[in-house]
Amino acid sequence: MSMIVCKARQATPFLRLTEEGPLLGSLEFSGKLLQGLEAAVKADLEPDRVTKIQILALMHLNNDGVGGNDRSSNHLAHAISTAWSLSLHWRVPGIPNQEQCSYLWWSLTSLDRLNKPLMGAAPFMIDDADVGLERPEKTSNDYRSHVINVTLTMGDLIKKATKVYKATSTARCDDQGDFPSLSEVTSGTSFNEFLQSHQGE
Repeated sequence: MSMIVCKARQATPFLRLTEEGPLLGSLEFSGKLLQGLEAAVKADLEPDRVTKIQILALMHLNNDGVGGNDRSSNHLAHAISTAWSLSLHWRVPGIPNQEQCSYLWWSLTSLDRLNKPLMGAAPFMIDDADVGLERPEKTSNDYRSHVINVTLTMGDLIKKATKVYKATSTARCDDQGDFPSLSEVTSGTSFNEFLQSHQGE
């Protein structure tokens, strides 16, 4: 989490790797954290694979520097392949943390869709036809359900918009017509229940 939030202006006075260490810039701070995380992942130091997926997904959000997009995409691919191996795309009876795993899976799906504009010719890694897990429904007392529904809707739009660019497409132009506005995409979403950071305040 520190690797991601270090880019926020409010974090600037606190970017030290040790209590008495030098104050670092956000790029240097996140870069050093990323190096440590990559070493830990390669050494397989995290025994809980769900936690490992969460770590890899957060690592994916860092795409700074030369080769940053490729490195970021590799972290996402690692997270998704680990999720496949755990069958997070299915509702498996008896899993005590099923809700957490469900949100994790759909978060990976959103990241896969939203990663497409950055990676250009790279294909989507998740095909909805292979998924046997229902999407979370919006509930009035759970802001996460609103956040994930907005990101999934945006991801669906990206999937639709990029269909014409697939290698097998015979379309000569984008024939998708009008896309919904942001207000339409977020219709029915209660922003009052979002965390303050998600409200953009």
